[in-house]
Amino acid sequence: MNAVSKRDNLNLTPQNLLLPSYDKRININNNYNNKKTLTKSSTSNPPINQAPSPVKMSHPLHTPPSVPYPDPEPIDLGVLIPLEHEWTWWHDVYPGPNLTVEEYEASLKPLGTFGTVQDFWRWFNNMPAPGQLGMRMSYHIMKQGIKPLWEDKENLEGGNFCFKVKKHDTEELWKLIVLGVIGEQLSSLLEDDICGVTLSIRRDENVIDIWNKNASKFNLEKAVNAVKKLLPFARVDSPCYKVHKQELDHHKEVTSTPKKEPRKKESPRKRASPPHKTPKGGKERVL
Repeated sequence: MNAVSKRDNLNLTPQNLLLPSYDKRININNNYNNKKTLTKSSTSNPPINQAPSPVKMSHPLHTPPSVPYPDPEPIDLGVLIPLEHEWTWWHDVYPGPNLTVEEYEASLKPLGTFGTVQDFWRWFNNMPAPGQLGMRMSYHIMKQGIKPLWEDKENLEGGNFCFKVKKHDTEELWKLIVLGVIGEQLSSLLEDDICGVTLSIRRDENVIDIWNKNASKFNLEKAVNAVKKLLPFARVDSPCYKVHKQELDHHKEVTSTPKKEPRKKESPRKRASPPHKTPKGGKERVL
């Protein structure tokens, strides 16, 4: 199959990126308020030209968009659709705090790289869903050549925009955020390069991190509005921003501070027995 030579003619919006795999997993249109129940398909891990099992949701995602998405243009599945950049899928299990960069890097496992819409869906449809990941596990989708580390030269001047998502919303929001990142919509809204996106599984709520390249350009309010514009029905809970250089400086202070040795427990003193006295005018009694 031949790749599309001119990307300018492609409309890689999230809804169009859905098309190579399926058409409208969630029906967001004027009939939104009908709240139709989505049913599971009997097919698991479908090929690229077959619809995968839709996400079964117990309720709609919060507030429906005020303006429905337009119907996407049909796409010829016989033609590879290139993304603007290649991306690598990573996985790790949180190794613990106050470790060296080498120890953090050792916990990262690259799973594979994709550069077309079709290859993305082959990966996405066959990876364990967020609900199947264990506690403290993470997915990272980073631009090819960039590792999900603060110390990476492409991340050093940037930071992480992170926010919490509810457990029951995680799968759908993770998918749509990833589409907005690899389709470059989020980069356009933030007016900055996006290096990658991370999903971290936590106990009560999960966390999504968006890695941007230039911390000096970042504006938290603008970032929250960008996510809401991309996903009008999504909630952005507890948004915050971490500047990588500040985090690294703090990490160095913590790791360079000598640890106080624990005080040795002294064995309790034994009470000294009173000295033996010989009674006056008498001899020592021998037992």
